[in-house]
Amino acid sequence: MQSASGTRSSVTVILLAWAVLFAASYVVPPFIAPTGEGFFRGFNRVAYWFWLQVVAFVLAAAASVLAHARRADISRSLKRSTLLPLLIAAAEAIFLASIIY
Repeated sequence: MQSASGTRSSVTVILLAWAVLFAASYVVPPFIAPTGEGFFRGFNRVAYWFWLQVVAFVLAAAASVLAHARRADISRSLKRSTLLPLLIAAAEAIFLASIIY
């Protein structure tokens, strides 16, 4: 069982890892050389963005679950801050779905 400070630091580290992966998903793909031919040229960049977003979402969900499970050990503001990555992921999903459909 973790102490209160251990839980706070775990949630904080997970949120920082989410922020790094989320930022990397937008910064890194333009620097990747496009591969493929014709219509699919450069699709590797989109796939790289997608997988970084998936990993970032998993981290966001883990931070939110950990904060909810250990809500007595952390502050209310830290618990609420774990919802921000999930809201951003939901907004991105709605935006992409609106483009596709």
